[in-house]
Amino acid sequence: MYDPKREYLIKTFSCTKRKDYENYIINAIWHKLDRSDIQPVSQQYIKRSDGRYALVDLFFPQINVAIECDEEFHIANEIKDTVREVTMEQMLSAYNETDDFELYRIKAYEKIEDIEKQIDDVVVSIKNKIRNSTFPAWLFSENPYDIAISKKMIHVADRLAFRTIVDICKCFGKDYKGMQLAYFYIEHGYQLWCPKLAINHEGIHKSVSQGWINILSDDWDSISETNDDIRKVNRDADKQFPSRPRIVFAKSTDILGRSAYRFIGVFKVDLENQKSSETTIIHKRISQYVDLTPWLDSEG
Repeated sequence: MYDPKREYLIKTFSCTKRKDYENYIINAIWHKLDRSDIQPVSQQYIKRSDGRYALVDLFFPQINVAIECDEEFHIANEIKDTVREVTMEQMLSAYNETDDFELYRIKAYEKIEDIEKQIDDVVVSIKNKIRNSTFPAWLFSENPYDIAISKKMIHVADRLAFRTIVDICKCFGKDYKGMQLAYFYIEHGYQLWCPKLAINHEGIHKSVSQGWINILSDDWDSISETNDDIRKVNRDADKQFPSRPRIVFAKSTDILGRSAYRFIGVFKVDLENQKSSETTIIHKRISQYVDLTPWLDSEG
């Protein structure tokens, strides 16, 4: 029988199968922790407080705890795997470093007895933080729209990843089978937009769809939408309906590495700060959540 939580765990702990030391350590921590209500994430990007991105070996997002395995003889106070460049998909999937962020380091170059002692100490520390924390249990759902519908709301912090635009539409009480449009009117005064974000290659942003270069700011508060074809820009619905906000789901990847759409907020054309260009439209984020009540209450 298919079990989505089982599949997630298998794929999560397979991410380190070519890294023997990391694989041994993070699996040992997970099994000694013995908590099915805590979500483990391996090879996770973290956005540091200084704006840089780093890659950690194991992360527990509910309690904001990270584990790093040092395979070489070096001791540092910072995460060693600071990443100079990240893809837009990695940026979208990254967790923010907050005040309660804790990093534990395992010295994988020591003797096995010492490694086991470090693992046991880390597990004790994690269990103590769990005991002193309040957080929602990890309930892995195959269908993120079920979660959204039950809450009647989607928030950026929910980190829901939708496999298809059809799945997104279900949150709004719509059964649009085969829907492939990335931009359309979703009723109640809103547009639904599922953009493919531009690829940053050596500092140059490149279009991934019909000449559109959609750039999301690092803080997710704005999107610049550019196309050298002025006719396409002029056909953009916001030129005709600048007051109509967009509910935006950016194309990214889900926790299993599959293509998916991530909710990043509600945006509206920033008329006051438009660039002096006929080929660019600036969208400003006006909300980090969308209330689904108008759509769900009017369903049927």
